[in-house]
Amino acid sequence: MSLLENQSEQKKIEEERRERNSDELERWLAIQDAIAWAEAQQPEPRNSPSSRIREQKTKNNIWNSSLPV
Repeated sequence: MSLLENQSEQKKIEEERRERNSDELERWLAIQDAIAWAEAQQPEPRNSPSSRIREQKTKNNIWNSSLPV
C-alpha cells in the first residue's frame, strides 16, 4: 500500500468515525467556529479607516522629525 493510499484510507476512517460520533448541529457549529477563526486571522484591509489613520500618523511623524529645529 502506497503512502497516498494509506493516507486516503486513514482519512476515510477518520471521516466515518466523526460521522458516527457527532450530530449535524455539532458539525455545523464546528464549521462555523473554523470559519470565524480563519476570518479573524486575516490582516486589516489596506484601505480601512483605521489603517489609513495609522499610515497618516506614521507619515506625519517622519515628516515632523525631518524638520530643522
